[in-house]
Amino acid sequence: MNERQVHKIPVAFRVWPGSGVLALFPTIEWSRQGSQVFCQSYEHVGQHGGADYAGCVKRTRAAEPSEYAELQAELEAIGYKLGII
Repeated sequence: MNERQVHKIPVAFRVWPGSGVLALFPTIEWSRQGSQVFCQSYEHVGQHGGADYAGCVKRTRAAEPSEYAELQAELEAIGYKLGII
């Protein structure tokens, strides 16, 4: 399988105010609570969890490549093929 054939998982890297970087996976459902759907998220501390995608986007800002490089490397090291959005 060549690089073009590898399915990449969409990920949005975001920065919490005054805190760390968060990876959001909007196409991976984590859980549902009523009509609310939570996507998978990942942080250095706590690692995998559920997140309200729209709520997180409102409360964070887009991360710069230099800010998310370490988290990207951590995710790739555990097997993720990322498509950064």
